[in-house]
Amino acid sequence: MLLKTDRLTIRNFKISDADDYLLNIGSNKLVAQYMLYPLITTIEEARDMINYFIEQDSFKNYHNYAIEYDNRVIGTIGINVNKKHKFVELSYNLCDLYWGLGFMSEALRSFINYIFNELDIECIYVEVMSSNERSINLLNKFNFNLDGCVRGKYNNRYGKRVNVNVYTLLKEENF
Repeated sequence: MLLKTDRLTIRNFKISDADDYLLNIGSNKLVAQYMLYPLITTIEEARDMINYFIEQDSFKNYHNYAIEYDNRVIGTIGINVNKKHKFVELSYNLCDLYWGLGFMSEALRSFINYIFNELDIECIYVEVMSSNERSINLLNKFNFNLDGCVRGKYNNRYGKRVNVNVYTLLKEENF
């Protein structure tokens, strides 16, 4: 898969992305505060994670892509596809050095169009920790509907229960 925007390329991961993934995402405490898995602290763990992304892609329902800017991986965007019910669960993250610069808006706009126009999907579903204000603002920008809050749904990487907001965007609501 390959999508291009004005500044970004959204593409399949490669093992050679491990250094960027480790530095910009996996070991980045600001990014990881909203993730459920532990910090990735070694290049071997980064390679293992990328191998996991590549292996999952072969199942044809889970896909995690690299967001590339200036030949560096600065984020990820992924979907878990349910073809039978025509919905996807969407996830994403971005290196904090690129927060507030419109990169995730650019990636998400392109990816939403891809989901609705290329995958025959009718609903996008997103779970966001209730404390993740940047992500909530991003979803609001794209007219995602807040469907509710699930209190204490997950243990975060510190073992603390966290609340999760559930958002959806229907194809007929797509901008």
